Amino acid sequence: MPRAKLSAVNRFGPHLAAPIVALFVALALVASACSSGERSEPGAPTYAAVDAGAQHSCAIASDGSLACWGDNPLGQTDAPAGAYASVAAGGLHSCAITTDGTVSCWGYNEYGQADAPTGAYRSVASGERHSCAIASDGSLACWGDNEHGQADAPAGTYKSVTSGLFHSCALETDDNIVCWGNNGLGQTDSPAGYYKSVAAGGLHSCAVASGGAIACWG
Repeated sequence: MPRAKLSAVNRFGPHLAAPIVALFVALALVASACSSGERSEPGAPTYAAVDAGAQHSCAIASDGSLACWGDNPLGQTDAPAGAYASVAAGGLHSCAITTDGTVSCWGYNEYGQADAPTGAYRSVASGERHSCAIASDGSLACWGDNEHGQADAPAGTYKSVTSGLFHSCALETDDNIVCWGNNGLGQTDSPAGYYKSVAAGGLHSCAVASGGAIACWG
């Protein structure tokens, strides 16, 4: 007569059965996670920031180095060596700020969009053929294509800047929004009020008001 299959209690006793069953369950969960790809390879790079341009992207690794990928006919993914604090990918160029505040740009430069200004900066934004950055004293600098006035940086002090296709917007230190450049569709007609963030798209922009509401224009 065939022998009945022993249960965990019969085989290991009532005091050992529960821990052993729990161990089997844990091992099964680990095996499932590994087979589904829920793990990180030893030595795999990790990243702290990323930005996407027209047909390429760039990211800052946890060690501060830059990595870019995507379309590269004009060198827009040829990231320079060094340690960086922020990066902005534009149309066919990119710019980044080193850990000492210097701006470095690379890629397409027919309009001077890769001719980074000298000085110390704390943030940078890249548009289609221009870029803008906030200096350490809060002032704005823009360079590159200026067909629509997008490189005519307004006076004042700012805490963030964003660049779209042919326009840019910035958040002043008093939380007002200022926009400049091409206004064919109202993309520089920034709303009145106080805001805590702003983002420029191709032909429009949106911002988050101090109360949490969203406003868009263009």
